Formats: sequence, C-alpha cells, structure tokens
Amino acid sequence: QTTITRLVTMLMQQNTELEDIQELIESDSGLSYKLLRYVQSPLFKRRGDIQSIKQATVALGIAELKRFSSLLFTNEMGKEKHSELNKLALYRAKFCELIDQELGNKSPSGFAFMTGLLSLMDAMLDGELIQLIAQIPIHQDVKEAICSHKGRLGAYLRIAKHYENNSTQATEDLLERLSISDDRLNELYIASLQWAVEQTVNEI
Repeated sequence: QTTITRLVTMLMQQNTELEDIQELIESDSGLSYKLLRYVQSPLFKRRGDIQSIKQATVALGIAELKRFSSLLFTNEMGKEKHSELNKLALYRAKFCELIDQELGNKSPSGFAFMTGLLSLMDAMLDGELIQLIAQIPIHQDVKEAICSHKGRLGAYLRIAKHYENNSTQATEDLLERLSISDDRLNELYIASLQWAVEQTVNEI
C-alpha cells in the first residue's frame, strides 16, 4: 500500500522522471509483477516482448502509468469491500473517459478517468469524501468534479451516476449541452460496464 501510494503521488508531480518511477517499482517485487502483467495486455500495441521494468515504463509512458497506478490504488482501497464497489468505480472511470474521448476533449493526464475512479473513495474508506479528496495530489478540476460536480468533468460524473440509477431521463439537459446522442451514450455505457467486468475478473 505504501509503495502504491508513493507511486501515485510521484506520477502526479510535475517533471516526473521515468528513471525514478522505474527505481520505485523495482523496489517492490509484487508491484513489478503487476506492471509486467499489465503491459502484456493485448490493448497495447508493442514491438517485441517486454522483459524488464525499464522496457515496461518506457513502453507505457507517463499517461498510461498514471492509469495503472490509479487502478492499483483503487483495488487496494477496495480490498476489504465487496467487489461490486470496485467494479462500480472502474465503470465510472471508463464511462467518464469514453464520454471525454467521444467529445474529442481527451482531458490531460487522464483527468476524466481519474474523476470516475476516485469518486467512491468515501464508500471505500468509510470517510468524508471532501476530506479524503483533499488529502491526495490531484488536479483542482478533478477535485471539484468529484466533490461538487463542477465543470465538464463533473457533468460526466453526473451522467455516470444517473445511468447507475437508471434515471437516464435526468441526463437529457446534459446530453444537449455536451452534444452527444442518447443512443451513442448507451453504447459507451455498455462498453464501460464490459470493461469494468473484465478488469475485475482479470484482477491487476
């Protein structure tokens, strides 16, 4: 848990060097194993086999390493909780990310993904959401989206929550603002659910 927390914190800092990340991962055999498993996913188009932590970090890059560390962080937090809670967090993360990509925004540093992923910290850690979010080094836009549904990221999270509760009627105003059709959003919703199930079945 300590190493994963250090990794997440390091990746959120400016001018993070791959060499420092590599050194931290190599200091933990379990984390090294998980990274090597992650980079072998068919989702990544790679040339040749990845045989070292250095190769893995270079192949993934900072943006994908942030996703990897965030998934690990959420899995670790949810260990003592029902698996459905972790699956829900993964669904929200992917749904927010897919909406963002659909609209051509591609939020920097995976902000959309992070918004969904960390939106259930209060349930996972049995604490106050605002206080928990304040304690981790994430961008202010992500914090405001999670805590008060502000901005474009906040709109994504609201849509994800509406879909969870089958209250899709409540998303009509958001869909109009975001210029995305209901049919397309349904497709993204289904894709997000499928992805979340795959991640929990093939635990990182």
